[in-house]
Amino acid sequence: MRPRILLALFAIVAAMAMLWALDAQEDVRVLVRDNGLDPAIIFPQDIVTPTFIAEDRNFYAYPAIASRITTDLARRITPRDPDDEAWMAARERTVDALAEAFTHDEILSLFIQSTDYGGNCIGIIAALDGRLHKTLATATVADMVTLSTIIRAPYALDAPEQRAALIERYNYFAQMGEDDGYWDNAGELIAAGPSNITAGPGCLTSE
Repeated sequence: MRPRILLALFAIVAAMAMLWALDAQEDVRVLVRDNGLDPAIIFPQDIVTPTFIAEDRNFYAYPAIASRITTDLARRITPRDPDDEAWMAARERTVDALAEAFTHDEILSLFIQSTDYGGNCIGIIAALDGRLHKTLATATVADMVTLSTIIRAPYALDAPEQRAALIERYNYFAQMGEDDGYWDNAGELIAAGPSNITAGPGCLTSE
């Protein structure tokens, strides 16, 4: 096949791939909106830092497509399919599209907006209010380290009998934040201990 024909075919394939990527990005933006999420909401640094430290401390060091944060966000917003294999394939496409359509800051914001913090509290604003009786303006680093600690098991680690496990994880993330240079008072955070979490359904409705 002649070089000119090969170049033309390559250009056609590249153009089709670009169009597919643009369509996928638009589709994932619609999917985000349909889930009630807004990438334009950028939270204060003290709110987001404990979250990515707990979930993926190298989040900003690598492309977002490689992060568990992006994968978990895709899992939350990808419509379920009775066929597990079809759903997993759709989820992977959502991961790719999220990484192309949004910045790291936007993906982290969407993740925080969609996180289940237990007590029927979905999203950080609802969780601060329903679980800690705080607002974005009054939340402390200790509050956010506490909430970040329970992300992986929000309905287990908040139980009174799991207090020792909660404190152990809280101390670990508090020290990690200092080790990574995000704050310099890990000793104070550890001495004070995690914030008190309201037991039971702290939120009547999801965010």
